[in-house]
Amino acid sequence: MHHFRGLLEHLATLTRKFVQVQGSEHPFEQLTVPTELQRTAFELLKVKLAV
Repeated sequence: MHHFRGLLEHLATLTRKFVQVQGSEHPFEQLTVPTELQRTAFELLKVKLAV
């Protein structure tokens, strides 16, 4: 069981970054792989993660 603040801190570790491969002109987005807790929390909130 998590406290609300702890849950928010854990959810905040899910990050999105822009990656550009050397020699490529086009960057792409990369989302870190969500943990089971993060997936469950977002499912309960009905938030769809673009993975």
